[in-house]
Amino acid sequence: MAFTPTTSGDLQIGYFWYNPKGDESRTGPSINANLKSRTQFTAYTLSLRGGFREEFFSSTNLGPSKYYGGYLSASHQLAQRFTIGAAGFVEKQ
Repeated sequence: MAFTPTTSGDLQIGYFWYNPKGDESRTGPSINANLKSRTQFTAYTLSLRGGFREEFFSSTNLGPSKYYGGYLSASHQLAQRFTIGAAGFVEKQ
């Protein structure tokens, strides 16, 4: 969805339900929100995520775990072929 010609975003909302044996259920909302903005020389991205995920590639799969996190990035074009940027994320599991 475009808010302005230079700013756009999207939002995804779902619900997670896990009940493999009938007694160990884990349920809750899942969210993914993104906001992107761009000026002539600078671009910004903000992402927020939360919900459940499962580790499939480890030998000790303990089932789904709840997580929340955010991501922020910015880049700026200094010259036609030179851009600098920074990014960071935080996550709680």
